[in-house]
Amino acid sequence: MISGYGVGVRLRENGADYAKRLLMRRAPISYCRILLTDLLYLIPFFLIGDHFSNASSVVESILYLPFLPDFVALSRWVYFIADLLVYYLVIGAFALLFYERKHGKLMTLLAYLLSLLILVAVLSVINARTGSSRYMRGAFLFPIGYAIATWEEGLFSSKRITPLVKWTAFVLLIGIGIGVFFADAAPIREYLLPIPFALAAMVALIGCDPKGKILAYFSDLVIGVYLSHEAFLTLFRHFLPDLDRWLTMLFVVLCASATAALIDAIKRAIRYYRKKNAPPQLPAPATEEGDTK
Repeated sequence: MISGYGVGVRLRENGADYAKRLLMRRAPISYCRILLTDLLYLIPFFLIGDHFSNASSVVESILYLPFLPDFVALSRWVYFIADLLVYYLVIGAFALLFYERKHGKLMTLLAYLLSLLILVAVLSVINARTGSSRYMRGAFLFPIGYAIATWEEGLFSSKRITPLVKWTAFVLLIGIGIGVFFADAAPIREYLLPIPFALAAMVALIGCDPKGKILAYFSDLVIGVYLSHEAFLTLFRHFLPDLDRWLTMLFVVLCASATAALIDAIKRAIRYYRKKNAPPQLPAPATEEGDTK
């Protein structure tokens, strides 16, 4: 939901320019994360004795092509990034076509909602091919966040919402989430459960700076932990099956956090190296008066 809100805010600020960025930058980065995660999960895949049936299965699985017949789901946890990839492509394409036209926001949202029918079909196929229902659990959170951002400017910095209203809404949403959790309707519960908790998280962030450096750093770190933790969990369960469950989870969190911090450090080092070795910018040509622009 917060991802959808962020996309909506940036589209509101930058229009078609950000739509191009979604298609040309955000979507490829999401796919690269899937590729890197699949490569990481090859390690536990082979260490625990699994194998591919043929060469095409290797290619289809690493490239994450769940529609092909020999696909093997290396990780059950890339669904979040796979969902984001589809969202970025869909919303980027529709925003590029409609956003800056008359009633562009409404047209973009309507087109996006219609595309959810396609999205649900795509995710349903992935569910069947991966044996996981996770892909559908948060399917409607991104569009809810996007819709909030489209018509509610300044949600994070709103001064109209007092602390009492904010935290009362937060507690109520958490209470609704707990109620849904204990509801006796498991299939529906899976799809409804994320909504009140995601809304509660967004309410808690009202008044925070969504572009703060600390929040941005931990946002990147959380994605790394999220994508790598299952590899360590698989290894610990296979090689240390008698280890206490809570110790296992502690070591998994520590290993995944260290991996995420290492990946983030490598990314920062690459960016620093590129910036340091970038060719110097030439000064603008002088005008007739001898001044420079």
